[in-house]
Amino acid sequence: MRVDVDETSVTLTERPTVERGLNAFLAVAGGFTTWLCLRFYDPGGGWSDLTLALFAPFLLVYALVGSWRVLTLPTTMCRVDGKRRVVERSLRAPFVDRRATWSFDEVIEIRNDARPGYDSSWRPVLVLRDSRRIVLAPHANTERDTVERFVSEACRIMTTA
Repeated sequence: MRVDVDETSVTLTERPTVERGLNAFLAVAGGFTTWLCLRFYDPGGGWSDLTLALFAPFLLVYALVGSWRVLTLPTTMCRVDGKRRVVERSLRAPFVDRRATWSFDEVIEIRNDARPGYDSSWRPVLVLRDSRRIVLAPHANTERDTVERFVSEACRIMTTA
């Protein structure tokens, strides 16, 4: 997770490169072992051939899930823009493109919040006037200092704009 700050805006960028790399490895390993199972399968063979035939569909699903996660795990960009007085969030991946914008008038606060069940994983949360809470970086697993820096800069920009 990276925080970029200038006079009138702060940008939080979260790229899940480790998760994408792990899922790509799982997709390749699952696909390769599926190929091995089908390559050495001998119809009418013994128990070992039956085991290979039974593992192939499981490994194929494993490879497909890894591939799907690589293609749908989004890069999150959240920007608090003091010039335009908006908070923008975009989630981008090859099959995912979601954007949302909120004006400063709709926002009560931006705060850091611990993920439920985790003490060392923090994320920024946007609280709106209609009592909705929106997690700005839904896939982030980051330290408290980074999130606090983003939140403090966002609060500074929102109060001075």
